Amino acid sequence: MTKKLEDECLGAAIRKRRLAAKQTQEQLGSSVQMSYQQIQKYETGANRVAFSTLLGLAKGLHCRAAELIADAEGEISDRQRGISRAA
Repeated sequence: MTKKLEDECLGAAIRKRRLAAKQTQEQLGSSVQMSYQQIQKYETGANRVAFSTLLGLAKGLHCRAAELIADAEGEISDRQRGISRAA
């Protein structure tokens, strides 16, 4: 497992939750005081998500950080087995 894979999978989990909440990147960014560009970087795994940021994103997505982590772990497992969870 690589850090890049972990970052991409956490980003995919954030994106999945954002889309389920029917939020745009701009709306989520506004709720957590960051730009939509930063949300996009997190969702693609281009930037790593700090723990404090993860807590804020979870709040903005109306879920727990643990749920985002569990979603990311599931994504990692699926990718390692060659299964796509594309949202």
